[in-house]
Amino acid sequence: MGADAPHRDRDGLRPRLAGARRPQGRGPARHRGRCRREPVLDSRGRQDRNHQRLRRCLVRGLHPRPRRRRLDGHGCAGTDHGQRPGGTARRPRLDGYDERRLRTAPGPRGLAAPRRPDLCRSRSSDGREVHSLLPARLVDRGVLPSRNRAQGILSHPQSLGRDQSAAEPPAVTGRYRRYAADWVVPIAAAPAHAGAVLLDPAGRIVAVGPSETVPAPPGTLHRSFSAAAILPGLINVHTHLELTGLEGQLPDEEFPEWVRHLVALKRARSPAAVRTAARKGIEDCWRMGVTTLADTGDSGAVIEALAGLEASGIAYHEVFGPDPRMLEESFAAWAARLEELGQFAGGRVRLGASPHAPFTVSGPLYRRAAAHARSVGVPLAVHIAESPAETELLATGSGEFARRWVERGIEPVAARVTPIRWLEQHGVLGPDVLCIHCVQASDEDLGRLAAHGSAVAHCPRSNRRHGHGDAPLQAILDRRLRVGVGTDSVASVAPLDLLAEVRIARQLGRLSAWEAVDLVTRGAARAIGLEDEVGSLAPGRWGDLAIFTIGPQVDQRQLAEALAALGSGDLLCTVLSGREVWMAPGAADRPEGDYHFPPGS
Repeated sequence: MGADAPHRDRDGLRPRLAGARRPQGRGPARHRGRCRREPVLDSRGRQDRNHQRLRRCLVRGLHPRPRRRRLDGHGCAGTDHGQRPGGTARRPRLDGYDERRLRTAPGPRGLAAPRRPDLCRSRSSDGREVHSLLPARLVDRGVLPSRNRAQGILSHPQSLGRDQSAAEPPAVTGRYRRYAADWVVPIAAAPAHAGAVLLDPAGRIVAVGPSETVPAPPGTLHRSFSAAAILPGLINVHTHLELTGLEGQLPDEEFPEWVRHLVALKRARSPAAVRTAARKGIEDCWRMGVTTLADTGDSGAVIEALAGLEASGIAYHEVFGPDPRMLEESFAAWAARLEELGQFAGGRVRLGASPHAPFTVSGPLYRRAAAHARSVGVPLAVHIAESPAETELLATGSGEFARRWVERGIEPVAARVTPIRWLEQHGVLGPDVLCIHCVQASDEDLGRLAAHGSAVAHCPRSNRRHGHGDAPLQAILDRRLRVGVGTDSVASVAPLDLLAEVRIARQLGRLSAWEAVDLVTRGAARAIGLEDEVGSLAPGRWGDLAIFTIGPQVDQRQLAEALAALGSGDLLCTVLSGREVWMAPGAADRPEGDYHFPPGS
């Protein structure tokens, strides 16, 4: 074969030129020599037979390849392609790329996949951002350049959003959105007067701050609100949305009797009615400015509704079984249903597990359920230390709950411990656990929660409605526990007005205005483990916004008190992942339309 004759690579994928007529920029000599028969040596003098490990450049595709998913829809089994300790990255040089260097990127790990919008500097003819070094035909394939052994996968706006398991997921379409108001309140940073927020087509925040610093690419859809403030979308850390529609149907009575009547009402509803209730409950949350929720229930209707509405939240699937003799039957049925519900998890929808409460779950079932949840990678939520009757059951084996156990042939056992100590004894407590209510928690109990890193869901209106008392919110905060506010169900309190809960919580905990707002934004996100995605306004976070009217003459000194005094009637617009899921009539000052870069941007 002549020096100038074309020949094929060893793997036969494509012809290329040999010898002096090779195009410039084909890479280091050791890679050009791969096609010769003599061995290729690496930097340590050893033979390099791994043709897939290209230290010079790596080009990865956008869409995740089919892979085994955990029940939460976010984990996967596979190789971690992150940079190894001590590894160095090289600059990408794509003047001579090779088809073999294109591969499918693993999907984002959870919702915290790194994104690098700063790498996209130019635009294609149809308005998409592209990398200036990338060949045009690869842009059409949704490919981005990355550095070999980089810290993470480079994400394009099209790769964010719901985690699609299909081989050819639909591309995200749409335009940038820019929201402006008198005040923008990022929570994690100082409020910006006359501020704005820019969202990309996939619903992530690109820029936030004073309006003159927030650009608007050509074709951006623009909304402007007068006498208003833009906050992160609110987070409700405890709901029972499958009970939507049961408002006012339960009388005021002792808690054990109220629970009995609630169970009867639930059993009388058809599956279709429960599904309808779940969807309406989510939409009701949007009308209150809530964009992310943590729900507990045993029907599976809520996680199905979250997925169907492309909403955001965690659905904790409940397990019941107070009789230790029924352990295997109770656990097997619940575990099978949990696996079945995993089909709805993915993107912004997560599945969780919830051993319900000490008066409905035996000690052995608590242990089995918690261990199983952790084995499949889903978080936990438990109703705990809610009522005096629950405390009496565990401390002395007596009381109303104990009497009902005896009626069912279940022998109460006086464990002589507090409910939170009961959880600790059965291996439930941990940083992945949300402890709901904690009204009866002692200071020693709070110390246990702090030691295990567990979080608290505070539901002040529900606690008062049932006569349980008030949770020790100030002591919870003093222990630096993660805590957020929840509404509980409409069967307990209606409507699901999260801001009404904040006002009561502020009174109970003697909180400042900013501390009160934190309970439904950043603090709530921490409580459910989503602080890297929601709860504050920052580039890379989800574009979830709650826009409220605050009056025309609010200055920075008055802003915090104005926000803490907000009511659901002050809501103008709710934005979820860049979608306007609720808008008050006539709320926006100007219609959507093109808005170009401000001067000097």
